[in-house]
Amino acid sequence: MTKIDINGAQLAYDESGTGTAVVLLHAGIADRRMWRGQIPALAQRHRVIALDLRGYGDSELPPAPFAHHDDVIGLLDALGIEQAALVGCSFGGRVAVDTALAHPERVSALALFGAPVSGNEWSEETEQLWDELVGDVDPEDFAATAAGEVRFWVVGPRTAGRSPPSRR
Repeated sequence: MTKIDINGAQLAYDESGTGTAVVLLHAGIADRRMWRGQIPALAQRHRVIALDLRGYGDSELPPAPFAHHDDVIGLLDALGIEQAALVGCSFGGRVAVDTALAHPERVSALALFGAPVSGNEWSEETEQLWDELVGDVDPEDFAATAAGEVRFWVVGPRTAGRSPPSRR
């Protein structure tokens, strides 16, 4: 792991391989470690950078306004990378899309997995599911917040009567 100052925050990343740049952007319930299984294969042909987004993993979260897509570009600048393919899962996919929209000349390709789009509002059904599975969790209670996030994002509505018939 390496740390680098980007836009006033210390961001952590792992780098391996040589060739065209590929930046891996993790899901909102994970950090750069989620990509450990994919990095060796990608690094055979690419320069692979797995970034901990600000506030995740080993990256810090200073109390100043920021945009994740600006941090991605800041990292590319600091590493001397003109263009990179961005691979994003869930929240990381949203960051990848935002980066491509704000700086299209810096993004050579996008690979997105379950990526939401900035500005999209959740449906009433999703809001109700959030309330049911997460409820009113104190954001300062990290253990309770993590448990709620796992119930919502990982477990989902798999309780009796809510799962598809083939799963009951």
